[in-house]
Amino acid sequence: MDIFSITAQGIIDRILQNVREIVIGLLIALGIMGGIASYRYYRYSTEVSAQKALVEALRYFNANVGDKPSDVPDAISFTTEGEKWEKVVSFLQSAVIQHASAGIVPLFLVYLAEGFWQQGKKDEAIATIIKALSSMPSPELKSLYELKCVLMQLDHEKEAMHQEGISRLKVLASNDKSVAHEMALYELGNYYWCIKNFSEARNYWAQLKLKYDVKENGQRSLWVERARSKLKLMEAK
Repeated sequence: MDIFSITAQGIIDRILQNVREIVIGLLIALGIMGGIASYRYYRYSTEVSAQKALVEALRYFNANVGDKPSDVPDAISFTTEGEKWEKVVSFLQSAVIQHASAGIVPLFLVYLAEGFWQQGKKDEAIATIIKALSSMPSPELKSLYELKCVLMQLDHEKEAMHQEGISRLKVLASNDKSVAHEMALYELGNYYWCIKNFSEARNYWAQLKLKYDVKENGQRSLWVERARSKLKLMEAK
């Protein structure tokens, strides 16, 4: 028997001796691959199910009240505003529980917060949108809904809530990299305008005009125009 035959036979003998370990290793590898595939399918089906629930929630959220006609096929309508928002809140509360592991849960919470607000439940609305902000992955969306939260806080009756809202708004107005920066400058100036602190209103609206009066695309800023009209009213007094 030549050396090649001896070597080949040795390899075969070794494989046969270790066949049990090889089979176990292959089964483990297949199990891991199957687990990964199952998890990916689970995540996919979870997100798809959550997206369908969000679409259904928006049908209630955007539904008409009364006999107002709608151009949307199969549109939902409610008899009263109270009935509509009760359905919105009920549906979204269930959706948050049923789809708790989905990535779009913060959006469920944002719409749920608006439902609470429409019902006059301001504390619940603010608490819910703050919860949404804590788990919102997109910095751009987070900035915009942070501003929404601020406006809710400024519209609250409690002074402590006002102060928290002002603190949040000043942070947004100081961050010129935020997508909400332009609106934050306007709203901060508007807050001071409403409480007749006109020097502070001018200060923030001057910053607004300086940065956003004419945008890169040549369009004029809607927020600058709103500020300009109120500045004219101040000058006329």
